[in-house]
Amino acid sequence: MKTRIIAGLAFVGLTAFCFLFGDITRLAYIIFVAWVSCHEMVSQTKKAKKGISVWQGYAFIILFALVDIFKIKFDFMFYGLLVIMMLSFVEKILIKRNMTMEELFISMGVCLYPVAPIMMIFHICCLKSTYWPIMLVLPFVAVVFNDSVALVSGMLFGKHKMAPHISPKKTIEGLIGGLIAGVIGGVFVFLLFYYCGWDTPSLLFCVIAAFVASIAGVFGDLAASAIKRDIDVKDFGKIIPGHGGMLDRIDSSMFAIAAVYIAFHVGELFA
Repeated sequence: MKTRIIAGLAFVGLTAFCFLFGDITRLAYIIFVAWVSCHEMVSQTKKAKKGISVWQGYAFIILFALVDIFKIKFDFMFYGLLVIMMLSFVEKILIKRNMTMEELFISMGVCLYPVAPIMMIFHICCLKSTYWPIMLVLPFVAVVFNDSVALVSGMLFGKHKMAPHISPKKTIEGLIGGLIAGVIGGVFVFLLFYYCGWDTPSLLFCVIAAFVASIAGVFGDLAASAIKRDIDVKDFGKIIPGHGGMLDRIDSSMFAIAAVYIAFHVGELFA
């Protein structure tokens, strides 16, 4: 437990330092996290699905970074994905002829999980919007509040299993307690930004965003658990002592941040 706490605090401290130090360290750190997460996903999956290809996720990280850094029209992201998909089929037809269709689609799927949600953080940091700090802080805090209270609520009141085939310990009661705590976390972030004079949307929007982040975080955790069960591994890696791999640490947060980013854009449509 001591090792887990120290490693967790060190990870949070390193992340905060890289994000506050400047644009270059912030963007370089996100690329590092995406690269490590992609490596963990590919390495662990390849143990169970030996015929998969490994280059697609790394190619998408490079594509995503170039589009944002050089302010290329975002449509090129989708063109790039199409090229990756077509090249994957070419690889199967001409080179990896024994690759199954399941292995082919798993190879391409790494672009969507975990690369796309992580690189969405990169995209948020490149935005000109003054709201980008709260788009990152709010979902992260909401997930922390949600996870902590969901664990306690589940232990005290949990009777009804939520997804026993994936995560036997998660309960409906824990989910409800976690969602309430996540919303409280969103209110806390709003008050922090408001009284510090930092740009923030309305309290109502922060409450909604925190609720969305909490739900997305739960399913991010379940998604990672489902993958690990399918490929029969306990953790994605060992880079963070006591926590496992990078993906084991950020599985909830990357879903939550992507969901809040989408919520911000949907909110702008109706503003």
